[in-house]
Amino acid sequence: MTTTEVRQGRGTRLGVAAAFPLFLALGAATAGLGAALPAVTERFARAGDSGGLLVSLYNAGALLAIVGCGASKRSVTARGELAVMIGLFAAGCAGAGLAPSWPVLLVSVTVAGCGYGGAVLHVNTAFARGAGHRAVLLLNLVNATFGLGAVAGPFVVGLVPDPLVVFLGVGVLALLSFPAFRCAVRESGVREGKPPFATVTPFLVLAFCYAGLETGIGAWAATHLTWTGLAPASAAQWVSLYWLGITAGRFVVPLFARGPRRIVGWCLLAATVATAAAMWAVAAPYAYVVAGFALAAVFPTVIAWLATLITAVRQGNALLLVAEMAGSVTHPLVIGWVAAAARPAAVPLTIAVLGVLALAASRRAGRKASA
Repeated sequence: MTTTEVRQGRGTRLGVAAAFPLFLALGAATAGLGAALPAVTERFARAGDSGGLLVSLYNAGALLAIVGCGASKRSVTARGELAVMIGLFAAGCAGAGLAPSWPVLLVSVTVAGCGYGGAVLHVNTAFARGAGHRAVLLLNLVNATFGLGAVAGPFVVGLVPDPLVVFLGVGVLALLSFPAFRCAVRESGVREGKPPFATVTPFLVLAFCYAGLETGIGAWAATHLTWTGLAPASAAQWVSLYWLGITAGRFVVPLFARGPRRIVGWCLLAATVATAAAMWAVAAPYAYVVAGFALAAVFPTVIAWLATLITAVRQGNALLLVAEMAGSVTHPLVIGWVAAAARPAAVPLTIAVLGVLALAASRRAGRKASA
């Protein structure tokens, strides 16, 4: 087992404070990349579908870093590893901002993705492991800051003539946030054991199904709303409100709710009911916004909840993030197979079914936690 020393000294407090602008930069880069694709592909004279390669490489780099950091045997300290990840993200973003050619841009985006994945894993692990009773609150707040960056990134991309300049700015912000590496909890040299399979499995199923709710709505809500009669521009605005609901909920929900099990259960129930209500066209726009607000606190709280049940927190968080990413890839495709303009209600119905499965997994996780 690994023992941890939770030190609340000046360095740790500085690290916690710096993690917030770091997550602002992570969110801005992640969302800004998609918004910049049309201008970027035009600048480098690439076909329109080439932009998808940038997003895929960014996410592939993130997944590679999460798996690598989660499986590492700790030849490098947690603080050292997080410092490297922040450096990779800053260098990758700066490289993308200054990229003179398409191959350089591809490499830079991949490097930035690696830094992004590793930083997300380490900061979430540090807050879950070292924040004690404040873990739920701090995890939701830092992920809400990521959401603010995800809202601001595309907005700024739309204001500047050269969107890649935004990534240079994001790289500078990440570099200024470098002291965030100090938030990582110091560990002894004793190697962590593996997370207990029976305890972790319900949480992995929960993360996989939760991704179907969050990503499914984000990917298909606009299409569903246009099928019900809304103009595309109006549908896009409602989807923007959905993401704003997720960001706002992470600031608000943990202030009033107590206990990870209760937060996850009630939020999933509210989101599932709201998504089911979206089957009625007149209610759909409002229902998606309510679902976003309800979903907001679920995943950060799941991270904090699992950390109270296992000692191998880093490995557990890596598995959670991989399960969530797998769901983000799988569920939009599944929804696409069943969706059709002739039956628009199939979109929210399919997403609501995923919500029911996530609820069942959360109840199973609760029973394991109390066993």
